Amino acid sequence: MSEDSTVGQVEAELRQLAQGDGLAAGKLVGTNIFRLASPPESWRKEDICSALVRLVDDLASSLPNENHKMAVQTSLNIGTHPVSGRLLERQTVLARKLDVHADTVRTWWQTEAGQLASLLTQRIRELNIDQALWDEYHPFSLGDNFDSDDHPPTYSFDRIEVSWLFRKRTATELMTQRWIVAHEDNVTGVEAASWYFSDDSPESCEVEPIMNCEKGEVSLYGRGLRHTELKFARTLRRGEGYFYAYRVAVRSQKEMEPLFYHGVRSAGVKHLLCNAQFDPSCLPVKVWSFAARYDAQPYIEPPPGSPRFVTVNRLGFAHKEFKSCQHGVKYGLAWKWQKTPGAPPSQRGGLDVHDE
Repeated sequence: MSEDSTVGQVEAELRQLAQGDGLAAGKLVGTNIFRLASPPESWRKEDICSALVRLVDDLASSLPNENHKMAVQTSLNIGTHPVSGRLLERQTVLARKLDVHADTVRTWWQTEAGQLASLLTQRIRELNIDQALWDEYHPFSLGDNFDSDDHPPTYSFDRIEVSWLFRKRTATELMTQRWIVAHEDNVTGVEAASWYFSDDSPESCEVEPIMNCEKGEVSLYGRGLRHTELKFARTLRRGEGYFYAYRVAVRSQKEMEPLFYHGVRSAGVKHLLCNAQFDPSCLPVKVWSFAARYDAQPYIEPPPGSPRFVTVNRLGFAHKEFKSCQHGVKYGLAWKWQKTPGAPPSQRGGLDVHDE
């Protein structure tokens, strides 16, 4: 089947899926969209359908024209605020909101459906080349991923930006900015967990507030794991957002294991931006991104040509954006250093930072 023919079929199915209450996982079974997907064999049919809904949502949110994007999200009934009502009713509501005629919204949807179909077809094929990439869209159930003594997360994040700084092969600090949203009343702060893996000394790393938060109690759990309470300036009510920032100063001189990640312990992160500022005099030879459930996954180098490889520019900067990050999954970057002939093995430590 030709590329144009495949995209055309996907476009026709997207238009059909928008009818009624909009896109839903159960509608995807037996579609060409479903048959295009080739995630790991262990995935259930329900997992594949839910992942495809998340993928469509992700691609729709990336459309550059804001009005057209809203028309697509409203027509498919996806995005942050899905609503009740049939297709024409949803489009009419959006038209009133934007002060345009309902036919204008329908035209925007018709115009962008083809572009979305092309993006979806291309992205599915990229994921099929490197099946580990599908993990980013796996529909992990929040309830199934809590430890037995966990409570459901009381907040999520609209955005997290995390930046790691290096001197040679050693991490020197992490800086992070976070936009949190409370899921219930009386959210007064968070616990920032930090861990420099190979150094179990109490002083291996330290969390320091930067903006709009203050340091509370610090708890040490051995092996270098440190939980630091960060208190907010006010108590948050359900649905309320709040911005804060902090840094993690790394005191250890041990070479860092070649990876870092954000482990999602909240109810989810809409946008996660991972930055790495490597020392320009000591650049890695390869860098790749990962979204992993299991400890071994980040270390496995993707096959040649994989879109998971990340470019490092001449100044040593690399970055990767993740979307719709799920509870219980680790998102980050891994790399390979240039081998040093005759150098003895070093003690190394990776870095994990997340909010509990």
